[in-house]
Amino acid sequence: MTNLLEDKVVVLSGVGPGLGRALGEEAARMGADLVLVSRTERRLEKMAEVVRSHGRRALVVPTDVTDEDAVVNMVQTTVGEFGRVDVMLNNASQPGTDLHVWEQTLENWNRCIAAVVTGPMLCTREVLKQSMLDQRSGSIVNFSSTASINGHPRKSHYAVAKSGLRLLTK
Repeated sequence: MTNLLEDKVVVLSGVGPGLGRALGEEAARMGADLVLVSRTERRLEKMAEVVRSHGRRALVVPTDVTDEDAVVNMVQTTVGEFGRVDVMLNNASQPGTDLHVWEQTLENWNRCIAAVVTGPMLCTREVLKQSMLDQRSGSIVNFSSTASINGHPRKSHYAVAKSGLRLLTK
């Protein structure tokens, strides 16, 4: 069986513990070169070591995915270094603080919506514009949650954001 990620360029947002680390390690194991995206450079450097231990290339690009200019620059840097983007894994998230609706702050709400919906939209838009549309190929994967369907107590901000991401994906 052919390895689907062999020699592919994968952009992974939300590099950190948990799913981000598992995604990065598995993609490298499957033969992908990775562009590692997160606000925390220390986490990116640690993940880059893991990618390189699998004999793959890793490009560290500290980026806040809610910052439009930063996302444009991140994709430009990626295309400049690797020539293309084959896969975009939108894993960045911001769970926010769990609050009842009557306690909810606009800052908590907006921060969650920005990271969970706006960030993936910006990353998707830019990989399409700067690479995938011209090459007429590519894959974009957005990571949602069962909260987008069922909701969870004190997580209205997160459930609404993940619902928005699910609909953006459709």
